[in-house]
Parts: sequence; C-alpha cells; structure tokens
Amino acid sequence: MFKNAYVITGSVASGKSQVCRFLRENGFKIIDADEISHEILQICKNEVVSNFGKNILSNGKIDRKKLGEIVFSDPQKLRVLEGILHPKIRDEIYAQAKELELLNSPYFVEIPLFFESGNFDDFKNVIVVFAPKEMLISRLMKRNNLDEMSANSRVALQIDIEKKREMANFVIDNSKDKSHLEAQIREFLAQISKPFKCFKFNANGNDFVIFSSDKMGVFNETARQICASKTGIGADGLIAICQNPEFDFEWDFYNSDGSPASMCGNGARAAAMFAYKKLKKGKRLKFKTGAGVINAQILDDISAHECLVEILFTTPKILQNEFEDFGRKWEIYDTGVPHLVTFVQDLNEFDVELARKMRQKYNANVNFAQSGETLRVRTYERGVEAETLACGTGMAACFFANFRRNEQKRKMTVIPTGGDRLNFRLEEGRIFYSGVVRETFEANFFIKES
Repeated sequence: MFKNAYVITGSVASGKSQVCRFLRENGFKIIDADEISHEILQICKNEVVSNFGKNILSNGKIDRKKLGEIVFSDPQKLRVLEGILHPKIRDEIYAQAKELELLNSPYFVEIPLFFESGNFDDFKNVIVVFAPKEMLISRLMKRNNLDEMSANSRVALQIDIEKKREMANFVIDNSKDKSHLEAQIREFLAQISKPFKCFKFNANGNDFVIFSSDKMGVFNETARQICASKTGIGADGLIAICQNPEFDFEWDFYNSDGSPASMCGNGARAAAMFAYKKLKKGKRLKFKTGAGVINAQILDDISAHECLVEILFTTPKILQNEFEDFGRKWEIYDTGVPHLVTFVQDLNEFDVELARKMRQKYNANVNFAQSGETLRVRTYERGVEAETLACGTGMAACFFANFRRNEQKRKMTVIPTGGDRLNFRLEEGRIFYSGVVRETFEANFFIKES
C-alpha cells in the first residue's frame, strides 16, 4: 500500500487539473495519469490502430480528438481501449509511486477514472473534486465546444459524481469560484498535516534529533529543516532509527546540511540510549551503520533522561601516514568517517580558516590535538561546516593517533571543546568510548513541503 499517496479523481470537468495545479505550485509532487496515458497511447499505437483504424492518425501519431469521438460514443469501444492502455498506465503509476514513497511525505496521483478502472487497490486515500452534474455539463459544453446532448453523454460514461462523493475519503468542493476552491484545498492540507514526532539528545556537546522510522528513507530535506537553528529545532544531525531483523536497529544518519554520514561516535551513543529508553531494547545493543556494525552498552541507567553509554568503534584504519601541508604535519584516519589529525603545543593554535581549507582539500573532518596527561581536541566537522563542541569519531582518531606516538597510552581521558571528560580505551586494536548521554526534550515538528 502507498501510505503517502493521495489520489485525486472526480468527473470530467469537475476541476481536477485546477487542484493539481495549485498543489504543484505549492511544492507537492504530482503523478499525472493523463500525461502517462498520452505517452502509453503512442507507445501502443500499432495495437490501437489495429482496433480503431488508420483514420485516427494525424502526421503519424494518434489524434486523441478523433479517437475520443469514436470511444466516447460507444461504451464497448471505450472498454476495448481501456483494456489496451490501463494495465500499462497502472504499471507506470506504481513505478513512480514507489519512488515517491521513499520521500516519506504526502504526494498526489491524478487518476480521472480511479473508481471506474478498479485497478488501483494499493491506493487507499482518495480525494474527489466535486461539482454538481448540471455544472459539469455546462463546463464541458463551454470547454470542449459541445452541444448539451454530447456533453451529457460524456458525463454519463462515468460513475455519477454524487456516488463518487460517497466513495471518497476526502471531498474538495469546486462548485464556486477560484478563491473558494483554494480555501477548500488548504482546508484539506490542514487535515493531512501530521506532526513529526521526534526527540532531542545531547551527547557531550553534540546534539541530535532522533526519531523512529519503520524503514530507511530519504530524509535529507527533513534534516535540513529540523537541524536549522533559527527555523527548526537546531541540531548537529538527524538520526532515523529503522527496523532491521538482523540487529537491534539500523540507523540513517544525516548532518545538519542534509548530507548523509556513515558514522558519528556521539550520535551512536545517543542512538543507543534512544533504542534502550524509547524502543525498550536491552542494555547491550548491536546496530548497523554505514561504517559497519556498532556494538553499544548502557553502562549506567542514571535517571529517566540520562545514561552512561559506551560504544565499540569499527576497527580504525590508517588512510595516510604523516605528511606536511600548509606548514603542519598531518595524518588521516578512518574511525567510521575520515579525519585529519595534527598535534599542537597549544590548542589556541586551532585555525578555523586552515581547517576549512584542509576539509575542502581532503574531504575529511579536521582535528587539532594537544597531548598530555589528558588529550584535548578541537574539531572542524564537515556537514556542519564549523567547529563543534565535540566529535566522537574525531576524538577516536586523535586518541588512536596519540597511541601510535606512545603505546603506553591505551587508556585516556579526552576533553573536547565542550569541556566534558570522556573515556577512551584500546583493546585488541578496537576503540571503546564512553560518556553520559542526556535526553533534553521531545517535540512535534511540522515538516514544510518543498
């Protein structure tokens, strides 16, 4: 079933195209069955001509007006034409609907003969654009330059508009002027606008909006809207927690600019707490990310809104050993996503312009690290395109780079810009990372269609 689809139907001259035009102008996606049928008609030209004769051709193409004069005056011939076209039209409509379902937002399918065809059982939300029969006939006479008898015959070929109104889930009245119709459409849109239930979690300076989804989707635009600081909730990233029968869950992670990311250390700890608190998963969790499978553990259920969470990163990779650029020595590691690391004597040497240049040149996050009894880190994150208060994979990369400089340091406290003291340890080549995660609020967010 296509749960995000809304079929627009009605009768000839009821105003379906006007409704679709308004919706399209307001940013909604429309699947147009008429447009598809025009394409299918030409694709099936040979079969149609063999049934209705060469007289329907003009300049090598089927003349729809000539064909219409034949089928609209003979119900039997109309059924023959529908038998040729409708299965192919249905297949194309379904193919487009499957693509639009991935956006996880409302879209519309204009199917003039929805009830007559009986071929679209997977669409459950049906809008009838209504006008009284007398008005339909009057409009059709004026629009198509028909006499009253011809217009009445065409209207009579379809199920009565009053019956269609009874069969609909929603009715948009188009019996008055344009302003009335637009008010009716807006009223309908208000009915189907559903709040987006989400939760905000803070993991040591990084904040994430998290929600549960029954499937992986395409949430780039959702991420941009929700993560915007002035017009949305404001966050470093958006995380969709999705079902996966092989794991506790699978995640779909987006940076605040809508770009997807394979891994985020602080996001992973927040996602684990969400699954434990909201989805009632166990304290030991295993979930799938773009970087691989992550293991997590709730070490301490501190309160209703706080947990001490530890994750086990995927095995760190050395992407590039020490090299020089812009007068500094750098290394590149992959701890789920790529990170540049440079060691400094003083973290005040952090240079945001240099970090931005290095991020663009190497398409990696950029970390300045100061090593001592503790490891202090400042990170410029791609996707956020700014320095953040903390970055789990960035701290992990710095921790691993520091271990390679001094193998005694298998266990360290790492302090990011936000000032939290976070625990890292290395066991059998794998990095463990723990810290407190806090749920800050839950909200209903209304996604703006674009």
